[in-house]
Amino acid sequence: MPFRNSPEHALARVSTVGDRVNHLEQKISSKTTGNNEFCHGILSDEDLIKQVVQVELSKKSTEDQDVEVRKRNIIIHHVPEKKSDNVEERKANDLVFVMDETIPDIWNGTMFDDLD
Repeated sequence: MPFRNSPEHALARVSTVGDRVNHLEQKISSKTTGNNEFCHGILSDEDLIKQVVQVELSKKSTEDQDVEVRKRNIIIHHVPEKKSDNVEERKANDLVFVMDETIPDIWNGTMFDDLD
């Protein structure tokens, strides 16, 4: 048996450590290349960047569509609002008010008489 501080002892320890490192490297490489369950859920940086960019583009697209839809909205103040859960019923009520009350006032020139 070699002495504890002898070169043979040190060489034996280095070879043992080297063997252990090689064994661990093989274990890691087999897990990362051959085991899909181990790799499942791990994304590369490139994949993460692509995913974040797609999410942001989707948000931007949704915001742009919302802005485009709202561009054609007309806001009329002091329109009595019908308290209903049915959207179509509220739209119909708003249309009746605009057609019966607001449009005639605009055509007759009396729309802004009460502002003086």
